[in-house]
Amino acid sequence: MMQTSSLDHQVQSLELPIERDQFLCTIIRELAGTLQDVVGIKEAAGFLNVVGYRTGQHVNQIYHNGLQLSNLSREQVTAVLVDWKRRIQGDFYVIEESQDLRNWHR
Repeated sequence: MMQTSSLDHQVQSLELPIERDQFLCTIIRELAGTLQDVVGIKEAAGFLNVVGYRTGQHVNQIYHNGLQLSNLSREQVTAVLVDWKRRIQGDFYVIEESQDLRNWHR
């Protein structure tokens, strides 16, 4: 029988494709898939929209509190979006800004 410390070392030294972000993505994907299987695609999409909306509200409130502002200018919204994506290790940057909303692209 292996000693606990030797077993711990063996397990810890394994090269496994497990890390935090991948784990969270797997949970979200499985939750969405299960929800779709249980309630259907239309209801699942509605549920995920609500979750996205509430998450956006939460992040919005965090930045409003942090900046101690009740409203953000267009420039502040841009800075907040870039900062938020940086903090969650996303890749987001501004290509172009325009006053004309018709020029916005996804």
